[in-house]
Order: sequence, then C-alpha cells, then structure tokens
Amino acid sequence: MSSERAAAWDVDGFRKYVIGHAQRARVAHDQASLAKLTKIDSGLLGRYFRGEIQPGPANLRRIQTAIPGTTMQELLVLAGRAERGQFDQPQVSHPLAQEVDRLLGDKSPLPEEERRLLVEMLERILDKYSNVQRIA
Repeated sequence: MSSERAAAWDVDGFRKYVIGHAQRARVAHDQASLAKLTKIDSGLLGRYFRGEIQPGPANLRRIQTAIPGTTMQELLVLAGRAERGQFDQPQVSHPLAQEVDRLLGDKSPLPEEERRLLVEMLERILDKYSNVQRIA
C-alpha cells in the first residue's frame, strides 16, 4: 500500500454505509439500481464493495450526490481517503476550488446540463492524477 493513503480503508463500513443509506432513502435496492443511480458501472461498484480497489474522489462525489443522507466527509473517511476528525479544522483551499465546490454543490446556480458538463470535464482532466490503489 502506498504511504499516500490517509487512513485505513473500512471496506465493510463503506459498503454498509452506501447500501444502507440507499435502501433507507429508497433510491436503490441492489447493486444494479445503485449503479444506475450513481452512474458508476455495476462491476466497478462490486470491486469497491469487495475491497479490490478504492473509489476515487469523483465517484465518491457521485455516490454522495445520488444518495440522500450521505456526506462526502464520511465517504472519504470510510474509503480511506481522509482521517476521521480531519474535517474538524477549517480547510484552507484555493479560491477556485471553493468556487467549483459551490457550482457543483446542492444549491448550484448552474443548470443541470452545465453541471454535468463541468463534472465530465473536471473528471477527464483529473483522472490522470487520481490515485486509485489496488488492495493486495
């Protein structure tokens, strides 16, 4: 495992958190419906849930956006991308990052199509920098 990982990945906790919230919110009842809802390939979701690979930030955001009651902070922690308590301190970030967060957030002023295009563009650019790691 890489030293870049922020925390231990809680595969079981991640799976239970995602599936549990989806079922409680009645937005998805199985992996196939969850895949359709989040627009993440069902096979890839299965690999996440089996602990074969870690979900990256873009797919964590898709999950968080699609499933009511989930938080990005909890998803990041369960996916081993952040330490619990890391978000207790205000995060200093680039003003552009704050603006992108605002534009993609729940109260975005952007029309849905423009939000989708912005997400696709950012994912394409950032994909080569994402650090999806295999679990041995």
